[in-house]
Amino acid sequence: MSIVAITRGNLYPSREEIHRQVYRAIDLLGGINSFIKKGERVLIKPNVTEDHPADRGTTTDPYIVEALVGLCRQAGAGEIIIGEGAGVGKDSLECMEKTGWFMFTEKGIRLVDLNKEEKVKISIPNGLVFKELKIAKLALEVDAIINVPVLKTHVATLITCCLKNMKGVIPYESKKAMHFHGLHEGIVDLNTVIKPRLNVVDALVAQEGLGPVSGTPLPLGMIMAGADAAAVDTVGAHIMGVEVREVRHLVLAGEKGVGCNQLKEIKVVGEKLEDCVHPFVRPDLKLEFAGFKIISEKGCSGCNMQVMMTLKRMDAAGELDLLRKRYSKVNIIFGQGDLTEEGLSILVGNCQKKNRAKGALFVEGCPPAGWYIRDAIRKELLGLETLVDPGPIDL
Repeated sequence: MSIVAITRGNLYPSREEIHRQVYRAIDLLGGINSFIKKGERVLIKPNVTEDHPADRGTTTDPYIVEALVGLCRQAGAGEIIIGEGAGVGKDSLECMEKTGWFMFTEKGIRLVDLNKEEKVKISIPNGLVFKELKIAKLALEVDAIINVPVLKTHVATLITCCLKNMKGVIPYESKKAMHFHGLHEGIVDLNTVIKPRLNVVDALVAQEGLGPVSGTPLPLGMIMAGADAAAVDTVGAHIMGVEVREVRHLVLAGEKGVGCNQLKEIKVVGEKLEDCVHPFVRPDLKLEFAGFKIISEKGCSGCNMQVMMTLKRMDAAGELDLLRKRYSKVNIIFGQGDLTEEGLSILVGNCQKKNRAKGALFVEGCPPAGWYIRDAIRKELLGLETLVDPGPIDL
């Protein structure tokens, strides 16, 4: 039976209180020696995909990792490395520097940008969408990975926690490929070949609403931990008020044997699970923008969320006004529907491939990332430069 530990403390804990919470969570699982052996090389993988501080609920609190580093040294670990591969358009080490992670260099800990590490291509046996994936060689060479995500909502996957956090070990081109071939499926394919030995979730300050970056901080004062990433995600989803069936990659993880996604088959130790439930505000999926007609027939939440975030950001930047001035009517279509409307039509997602000859712009992906939709519109329809260097895509 999978075991998940939950500890809870003050909503605004001190450095020492955070350390004590981490120690208790690991003790509830049998202690650090159950996970790390003498001389082992350890990679700690936090979530530092943005340069936002931990109190915004976007990135992992460095003090959680500081406690884990101390425990690993106590267990006699050899080299301890902290590595992250930030999202497209972000520099991992810059994000780390701005959020307090460079304190670890003074402790003899190497910080690495996994996006820039040497990559190797490995096969994915019976993959859902991938036969092979490029992965940072370092993630395959170490003896153990400790995965330290943040508990957040996500505009494309509803939740993000342990399973999705492992996307940081693959390079930009593979990250982008996941959005083309299937994000949920790609997450599961990755987790069949990369399995953290320990997962420690930062739910001190979680994030709700328009996560994983633009949401609202939610202080919970909790830390979760467990060896089974899917089981920890299942418990995390329950705390958030989300059912497993609503998170496709969590459903698929259970079906593929990545881990346990059945709450009744998970033993929760420490805090009582039901005492920790705090339903999160979900991403607002309303798609109402003056002058734009949004057409979604059997469209999935992934495309819905990415389109919504794209339009919100373009609206704030004045780019929707530019489109309104150039085109009297703009249709944005995703899902299974046919193109029957007059005016400019922007087709979003692989389901709309059938209409690509009819539309003014087709944006490929499953779902296409919000930055990719925005840059396609900026470049092709507004004649503006792209905001993100697209680089290669590992197709």
